[in-house]
Amino acid sequence: MPVIPGTFPKQQKRSRINHVFIDAGHGGKDPGAGAYGFEEKDIVLQLARELYNLMKNIPDLDVYLVRSSDDFITLEKRCNFANSRLKKHENGLFISIHLNASFFPDARGAEVYYLSHDPTSEMARMVALLENKPFSLELTNLTGKKPVEQIISRLEVVQYQTESKMAAEFIDSEMVKLPRLTGSRGVKSALFYVLQGVLMPSVLVEIGFISNKSDIEYIASPDNHQEIMKAVSRGIRTYIELFEKSNGFTE
Repeated sequence: MPVIPGTFPKQQKRSRINHVFIDAGHGGKDPGAGAYGFEEKDIVLQLARELYNLMKNIPDLDVYLVRSSDDFITLEKRCNFANSRLKKHENGLFISIHLNASFFPDARGAEVYYLSHDPTSEMARMVALLENKPFSLELTNLTGKKPVEQIISRLEVVQYQTESKMAAEFIDSEMVKLPRLTGSRGVKSALFYVLQGVLMPSVLVEIGFISNKSDIEYIASPDNHQEIMKAVSRGIRTYIELFEKSNGFTE
């Protein structure tokens, strides 16, 4: 009996991460936090560029810098930059790079956040409040989707949150290994507007405290940028590898 083409089901294409978006926080008229003669916007841009260079040649992965110069980019434009490049059935990961700040100069170390409407602590809520301040007047339809599509998107939020937490944990597990940052302060969650606006798993990495002399001396030195961002890159790679091995965390 002859084999009739098309009578057998096609093998379903396995899920993979197609895009990674690297967002350097603040920029232009928004300097972010500042201390010891440094501004957050400048250092996080340098760190974002380093992460981009470490990841840009990974096969079958498109890597983007959301902010590539000292420009103020609105919340809507940041989110739409990522959302518009994510085609149907494609998967992405959004990484926002920041520096923390505190009234307590002894506070130091890295923190990795994922989106949640219920902050893990009052301090996490305050960090989100500080990072959200430049965007406080922009609370519109950030996703650019129609109402029906927004409802569908809400159904994906739980899955995005689960995957975001996993990505945050992988990155945190690598940041712990940076002794000059005294390890990590752990994975936390809060309501960050920039994470809320993207239609994909997303994390916000507070590399360290600009308000702590030891942290900022280490982070601000270009000689240390590769070491720091290699840790972030390893965490992202682990997430990507597990995502693909488990067919999008379904196996």
